[in-house]
Amino acid sequence: MRTRNLIHLQITNHKAMRLLLYIPREKLTWYDEQDRHQSVLDILKPIIHRYLLIDQDKTTSKQKKAMESAKVISQDTFQIVYQFVPYITQETMLTREHRIMLENNGQDALPTKRTSFSPLAIYGFQLLVSLADPDVNTNTSSLDNYFSVAS
Repeated sequence: MRTRNLIHLQITNHKAMRLLLYIPREKLTWYDEQDRHQSVLDILKPIIHRYLLIDQDKTTSKQKKAMESAKVISQDTFQIVYQFVPYITQETMLTREHRIMLENNGQDALPTKRTSFSPLAIYGFQLLVSLADPDVNTNTSSLDNYFSVAS
């Protein structure tokens, strides 16, 4: 059994990307105790950047298709399996920012809380990520099937 975590990565001030992270239930404690979350995001950052450049560049469909197949990154203590897939649903989120401002009304400056909202559009694709043990033999064709069933 795997747990599924939906994360929205803010790429620009007005765009975000969905990331679905699958973690085996028996690995949740290990994932949390070892602070793997930031490690996984750091490893994926250049991959996401490269995909965004290919997407914006409108390269050939063959290159894009190659980027959208399942790939495996092996680390010492775990493997990251990832795949970019289209995300057909058009979605926008609102981000909220709180600011404390000092307003001067005569004699004393009083703190006032101001809240502002801004829209955040979701990219037309999402990144599926699964963590696995380093000794597991990962077969990317079976991973393609796993991701197509899981999403």
